[in-house]
Amino acid sequence: MHVHVLGSINMDIVAYCERHPTPGETIFGRSLSYFPGGKGANQAVASAKLGVATLMRGAVGKDGFGNALLSFLADSEVDTSEVAQVDDSTGVALITVNDAGENSIIIVPGANGHVTYQTSGEVTDCAIVALAQFETPPATTLAFFRDVQAGGGVSILNPSPYSSISEDLLAATNILIVNEIEFSQITETELTRDPEVIERTLAGIGSKLNDVIVTLGPAGFVMRHSGQLSRGGGHTVKAVDTTGAGDCFAGAFAAALAQGRPAEGAAAYANAAAAISVTCKGAGPSMPKASDVDRFLAGSHA
Repeated sequence: MHVHVLGSINMDIVAYCERHPTPGETIFGRSLSYFPGGKGANQAVASAKLGVATLMRGAVGKDGFGNALLSFLADSEVDTSEVAQVDDSTGVALITVNDAGENSIIIVPGANGHVTYQTSGEVTDCAIVALAQFETPPATTLAFFRDVQAGGGVSILNPSPYSSISEDLLAATNILIVNEIEFSQITETELTRDPEVIERTLAGIGSKLNDVIVTLGPAGFVMRHSGQLSRGGGHTVKAVDTTGAGDCFAGAFAAALAQGRPAEGAAAYANAAAAISVTCKGAGPSMPKASDVDRFLAGSHA
């Protein structure tokens, strides 16, 4: 199976600093870097670097950032034939990363707001694994997911940055991937990273949500698949930059499903890939290769 990602493509402008500024405060940064990013692009690169044929559906501007991002995706072996160049600026994410590796992000969507979808024979005539997020128009995602399901594929929604999910889009989604913040917003429950509390909440919401994976950073993940609850523990690593860790999980999970792994095994594989990603700077460039994940898992199981 192939992976298709519909989503955002951004240039990440990252300032590294000792701590995040408080409102109204000016502080000095240590350095400034430019990294290819955008939740959609990050997920596509994560999938492609794990050896799965991956198509990106999105939009960039007719500017320097857009050209650089298209080159980066192509170099990462992502198929960019469905990426449009439009008359708007390429999307930008302004990111600060503190000494603990924690980030805060402001997104300026630009071209991402112009992403459209036309019915594709490659989607309706064969089963694919599809990924989408909330940095592109929801109506576009809905049309895409409906075609994916009609073709017998699997649709995975990462509703981030979070906004309410329509009943139509939820019905067209096979698997939700959310972090603990998004999970608390969806379920209107208290924010927590405690896996036991997350499991109790999942057990209590019945069929309100489809299959769900809740990523919990260093606490691992909790998932409900086909009515069964399971969890995976976190991995101990030295975090350098957590930007894109959730995207790495989503892209790696989709890739693992496309390779035929069962959902629980795919989540465990994605959990390891995400742990590796936080040990490097940047989002897109930090996505690991399959050999990196295999070596990491072999070491963690030793």
